[in-house]
Amino acid sequence: MTINGLATNDLAGPFVVMHSGNVGHAQDLDNLIRATTFLRDVADLTAVIVGFGARHEDHVALAAQLDADAVRFLPYQPREILAQSLSSAEVHFVASAMVFPATSCPAASTVCSRRAARDRSGR
Repeated sequence: MTINGLATNDLAGPFVVMHSGNVGHAQDLDNLIRATTFLRDVADLTAVIVGFGARHEDHVALAAQLDADAVRFLPYQPREILAQSLSSAEVHFVASAMVFPATSCPAASTVCSRRAARDRSGR
């Protein structure tokens, strides 16, 4: 069964690395796409980029240019199947481009805030 580009059993076999969300300037998805080219000998690896944004077309073009066959692009998933979409991955790729402060990504700023608090307290 396929729902909005996501085949429910299509991602059951391969090892799936997923980014789900905005595909914009603050995300460092170039590195995910490039990494798949170093892992071409891993036959059951799939990198799935779910979502859309300002850099979507750039990433599609980069994947094509690098012959990154392990990279798949899917549209945003509806809320009704979002849990199913997210749970189809073994690893989620979350990164922030170096040109953006951690505050552009709430999860990254939380990590940075906890790290800063830990460093100040000595724990």
